[in-house]
Amino acid sequence: MQQNQGPQRTAPSADAEDTKDPDDQSWFWTPSWQAGEEEADRDIAEGRVSDLTPEDIQARIRTLDAHTRP
Repeated sequence: MQQNQGPQRTAPSADAEDTKDPDDQSWFWTPSWQAGEEEADRDIAEGRVSDLTPEDIQARIRTLDAHTRP
């Protein structure tokens, strides 16, 4: 069985409508950023994600703080 590798990304073409400032998002197409995108896609495809809300995270931080303070 072949695993889903996530969405395939390609750099925008030079004649794309939204390339008024081609350097605006050039960081996104760097090899290091694309490697991170691919890692995130694999994590999502393999279920390594969480549905925590910002409120959930803050509650967990408060819990940890309560246990670490003298």
